[in-house]
Amino acid sequence: LGEAKRKATSQDAADVAGALVSIRTYFMPKRAKQKF
Repeated sequence: LGEAKRKATSQDAADVAGALVSIRTYFMPKRAKQKF
């Protein structure tokens, strides 16, 4: 159970990191446009 829990938490962390990256790449062009 402990190992399964650890795997799930690491998977969740990977999902969160991927979501953050996708959100960042999605919003970066708009931010760049506003700056210039």
